[in-house]
Amino acid sequence: NGSYANGVATFKVSKADLGGIAKFTFWADSFQVDANGNVIAEDTSPDGTEAYGYTFTKPLTLRAGTTTTVPVKPAAGKAFAVRVRVTRGDTGGPLTTGTVTCAVRVGTLPLRATGRVSGGVATCNMRIPKTAKGKLLKVTMKVTLQGVSATKAYSARIK
Repeated sequence: NGSYANGVATFKVSKADLGGIAKFTFWADSFQVDANGNVIAEDTSPDGTEAYGYTFTKPLTLRAGTTTTVPVKPAAGKAFAVRVRVTRGDTGGPLTTGTVTCAVRVGTLPLRATGRVSGGVATCNMRIPKTAKGKLLKVTMKVTLQGVSATKAYSARIK
């Protein structure tokens, strides 16, 4: 799509028309011809043999999916993990690195948990105390990459 008005040439290209590329290189060459088809003026930008580079960028965002757990229900005295698939909004791909902070409580008491990211999944791993049967387990998982975070909460009664 192009236009020319008041001495200014404008060209618009839809990102979709470029086939999903992430970047491209371009230059502009314009010329004026007389009634006989002879070139009477020409301009190239940038000058010489250089070219402009353009890269499409999206801001980094993180999208946390639905939580899953292993095993399905937390049990007193057993290992337990809360997992969530995390997707990068800028690339659309899975999160491969980052920091996972796990805030875990059993009833009113804090419980130690470790967090990690692997294969696009953020995980909080913990061991439920043997004395926790019947209490409410609350997990808040915060996944952070380059100062951008996504938070997911999970809660269940311990069997």
